[in-house]
Amino acid sequence: MRRRLELDAAEVAPAPVAILARQDVPPDGVTSRMTALAAEAAAAVRRLAHPRAVVLDLAVEELATLLAAEAPGTPAALVATAAHRGAFFAVTLGAEVSARVDELFGRDEYAQASLLDAGASLAVERAVALLERGFAERTVGAGTAAAHALTLSYSPGYCGWPTTGLRALCARLEPADLGLGLGASCLMQPLKSCAGVLLAAPREAHRFAPRFEACAGCGDRTCGRRMQELASPDGVAS
Repeated sequence: MRRRLELDAAEVAPAPVAILARQDVPPDGVTSRMTALAAEAAAAVRRLAHPRAVVLDLAVEELATLLAAEAPGTPAALVATAAHRGAFFAVTLGAEVSARVDELFGRDEYAQASLLDAGASLAVERAVALLERGFAERTVGAGTAAAHALTLSYSPGYCGWPTTGLRALCARLEPADLGLGLGASCLMQPLKSCAGVLLAAPREAHRFAPRFEACAGCGDRTCGRRMQELASPDGVAS
């Protein structure tokens, strides 16, 4: 089943302190001007973002087959083999936020532009987290095993899954009604958008050591925080 969702901009907009943290500003280095600019960026996200999403439920067998073909030897493909339920998703903030970022950079207002860009990126991540929670809530009613599953998202461009994987996702999701498209280079438009899979699987299935082929050339390693959270039964991954 394909479901279109309208999300609350106020719910996905990050706090100013989170925006500053994304910019690697240490707490003791925050000035009153930085605080004011971060608050302005958070307010701009709430005002300009129009977050909406589409989720397409798929049989886990179909997901596992697709990921084995599109993202072989990746964490997403491995997790899919143990998943109880799964779905494709796409989410976007709309075009206005990115247009405002471009406008600020064009006027050489780099601090404002950088903070708004960081705030919008955080808002996309928070929107994906909302989709994870919503899918997890629906999974609870899908049987005993699924009820104890943990839902996490995996996206092309991360953990060895090439961005070209977005073509198969968008072909199935048909997200044009969100105002979302895919360029020839597989860059999503509007820029502040994300697509991937939601996989509800046993918690231990989501745990992995960074020993995949793609890990050797990865400079991100944000998966480390997720692994730390998953190490505890009470941990909450986002």
